Amino acid sequence: MEQINAKLRTSDKEALSECALFKGIEDKDLHSLLKEEGICFKKYLKGDLLLDGSIRSKELFIIVRGTASVYKHVSAQKTVLMSKLKKSDIFGMATLFSENTFPTSVVSDGELLALVISKIVVERWFSSKNEIIKNYIGILSDKIQFLNRRIESFAAYENKDKLYNYLKSIAPKGGGAFALPCPVKELSELLGMGRTSLYRSMEILEEEKKLTKTGKLFLLN
Repeated sequence: MEQINAKLRTSDKEALSECALFKGIEDKDLHSLLKEEGICFKKYLKGDLLLDGSIRSKELFIIVRGTASVYKHVSAQKTVLMSKLKKSDIFGMATLFSENTFPTSVVSDGELLALVISKIVVERWFSSKNEIIKNYIGILSDKIQFLNRRIESFAAYENKDKLYNYLKSIAPKGGGAFALPCPVKELSELLGMGRTSLYRSMEILEEEKKLTKTGKLFLLN
């Protein structure tokens, strides 16, 4: 991990403005917020640990470039892939205002650039920007709903139901076609099934008219 004074690309600025935490914030106001002391950009390489679940983190992270994987520590010997994080996604919220550790780690999938925001900055923003308070609560609510859907997926008896529950959790809220956020190999690990079972589950959902698959795009019916 390397802390840098980043020269932002246009796509980097778009990634930050599209982050749900800054919904409703004017570009000029966002520019001012990101210049405050207590904020920095950090570069990570493949396999680097962004967030260690055994340590109480007092920082928020926003992915500017790259992707990362979220792992849940089930036991000392076993971890489960919970989700994939992409550009504009935010994490670290569960431990920011808690004195407890959270048994989840975030690992970089490759070269990654993240905006790292200290707790004191977030508290300062809460005092000055009502929009950020509302957005923060909204993101936490979405994360709770996501975790509930993941529990439903793990609890499902049949593989096709696990897959369908997962696809529902990543489908656009307004409907429409979408692509998988990760390769099939990683998805099979995410759902705890083999690739053959995963492909067969897709076929069954198509046969049941619950899913339409065109190339790499999926549409739930």
